[in-house]
Amino acid sequence: MSTSRTDRLDLHRIGNALLSHMRAAVYVSDVDRVIRYLNPACERLLGDSARAVVGRKCHDVFGNPERPCGELCAAEVATKAGWTPSEHRARFRVASGELQDFRTTCITVLDDDGVISHVVHVFETVDADTAPWARLEESEARYRMLFNHLTDAVFIASDSGGILEANDEACRRFGYSRSEFLSLSAADFDSDEFKSQVAERMRRIVEHGQHVFESAHVSRDGTEIPVEVNARRFEMGGTTAVLAVCRDIRERRRADEAQRQAHTDLERANQKLQRLNEQLAGLEQLKTDLLTNVSHELRTPLVTVRGYTDLMEAGRLGPTSQRQQKALAVMQISLQKLLVLIDRLLDFSRLDSGQQGLSVEEVDLCVLASGVVTALQPKADEAKVTVALRVEGGSCVLEGDPSLLEQLVSNLLDNAIEFNRAGGRVDLTLAPMSEDRVRIVVSDTGIGIAPDQQARVFERFHQVDTTSTREHGGAGIGLSLARAIALQHGGEIRLTSEPGEGSCFTAELPRRPPGRTT
Repeated sequence: MSTSRTDRLDLHRIGNALLSHMRAAVYVSDVDRVIRYLNPACERLLGDSARAVVGRKCHDVFGNPERPCGELCAAEVATKAGWTPSEHRARFRVASGELQDFRTTCITVLDDDGVISHVVHVFETVDADTAPWARLEESEARYRMLFNHLTDAVFIASDSGGILEANDEACRRFGYSRSEFLSLSAADFDSDEFKSQVAERMRRIVEHGQHVFESAHVSRDGTEIPVEVNARRFEMGGTTAVLAVCRDIRERRRADEAQRQAHTDLERANQKLQRLNEQLAGLEQLKTDLLTNVSHELRTPLVTVRGYTDLMEAGRLGPTSQRQQKALAVMQISLQKLLVLIDRLLDFSRLDSGQQGLSVEEVDLCVLASGVVTALQPKADEAKVTVALRVEGGSCVLEGDPSLLEQLVSNLLDNAIEFNRAGGRVDLTLAPMSEDRVRIVVSDTGIGIAPDQQARVFERFHQVDTTSTREHGGAGIGLSLARAIALQHGGEIRLTSEPGEGSCFTAELPRRPPGRTT
């Protein structure tokens, strides 16, 4: 028996009729979450026509600040992943402008190949009695998410120590499932060293409301974990409970230990350095004493030799030939050099040890410098070096020790002549810097000083050329003595130099030494 077409159920029309007359709001979206249909109830809910809504993305229509649009399609996503969809909550702004809570259900539609092609979304209004519970469930879910994403182990215990709740990190750290963890007590986690303190800690927490302490927890596999515990008392369901936040401090302990070790190593290094400095100071004093004693011992016989040489030159010890007179002249020059060197050594030893004070009087540097230039002119002539004295600005009068200041200028000028070249030039310039200071500049066109040697030229006995065939003489104390004199007067000496072009020494001195007033 055949069935006529009019007898068959027209499911499409029946579906349209049902959707059109349903009180629940319904819309249909495709797999890309584009809205393809909405029923009249949904139009009324949104306050917009189907023509204006169809073709728009779900999140453009239903998204809102309190509920991201992705959560509206949570069941849809779950369905696509092969899960069984469940009822969920949604909140969005309706035609009246108010935010309203809904209970939503998503139903998947499959094509002929069994693949999801569309999703039907059904919205039912949540009444006033159930809305607060929905918000409470939502709030609880959010706090549960935060609780389980903390990097610290957190658990809640009763005042007797039993575990009531724990986050995922606590279960992971101790190696227990959640159900196993909730069957334990707080004392089960402490190492044997701290178990006896559990009762006292709990008493403090309950009595004072909070207690922060360090302990050691033991995981299921026996690993001991040092922790800092911040425990607070609170009321839960009419009973007293304790919230414990346990921070793993193994990295902090390692850092603290490394810091302590570094501090210990630094202390040992400082002590060793102090001992070396004391030894060095002792050696410096020994060297100073040796220089002083040797210089004194050498000076006495040299003075005697010079005296007899003078007598021989004067003919008081008998007649001398012309050759003997020339030999005596050479001896006199060598004896003079030795005596000057010994005097410098003695002066430096006295300055270095602080035994030589300043005999302060008014000194005109122009007059003093002129005398030094005159004294060193023969040496400059012999070296074929031109020496020029120039005075800039006003007065260059200051208070100081004239003999030491003369030695300062003499040493700088002598050094510039010594390390110059034939046809070279030395300029000695005096200039007042201000009412309080005077500058002495000695510049030359000599051989210059290499950058790696410039920091050491003021060290005593330092020679730029240390080879056995070095061209220039000297004991290497002239510049160190000049610097010591400048320092004793409250001044300083600086050096600028270019190898092959020359050097410039600048001494800056106060018009009055430290400790002297007008």
